[in-house]
Amino acid sequence: MTDKDLDQYIEKNYRKFLDYANFHASRNGLTNLGSELLNFVLEIVLGDMDRGKVLDLLGRKYGNYNELHTYILGMIKINAFSPRSDFHRKVLNRLPIDDNVNVSHLLLTDETEMQRDISGDVVREMNVLRLLSSRVLNDEELRLFNQKYIKMDHLSNLEGKQEVMYKIMNGADEKLKAMVKFCQFLVKDKAAVMEL
Repeated sequence: MTDKDLDQYIEKNYRKFLDYANFHASRNGLTNLGSELLNFVLEIVLGDMDRGKVLDLLGRKYGNYNELHTYILGMIKINAFSPRSDFHRKVLNRLPIDDNVNVSHLLLTDETEMQRDISGDVVREMNVLRLLSSRVLNDEELRLFNQKYIKMDHLSNLEGKQEVMYKIMNGADEKLKAMVKFCQFLVKDKAAVMEL
């Protein structure tokens, strides 16, 4: 393959490359930057890469195309998608900023402030369950409750009649559901909470 073959190949496929670049640019929020993206990639391939390697890629088949075609398409996709790509770093970061836009009024927040402490929530919920169960349940119900919900173990692992244990546990579940509904009512009715 010669340089003339390479030039003819680029001219022949330029429209395909441009369509592909426009598609990936618009898909990744880089509207109207497809031609700039393609020119950047072609500058790397034709200018920065070793000419012998480029001609070698042009000569090797890859499916219906050649390896150069696949390489250019891959470079377009990576440079459009990755915020750390050379295209983003060299081209997009040098785009002029509109001086008429005042960004000082924007409220910027740290993402860490918005994160929820899930493990802390679980510990609080477990403490509430323990408190509720100790106040509402009798000793046998409390023993079954601890086995099922605190230790996360099956009731069948305990000694005793299974039918009796399941009846006791169902009764304990009903008591706890009623207590939780009552607590939810208290939280909704702030006046009732203030009286307590």
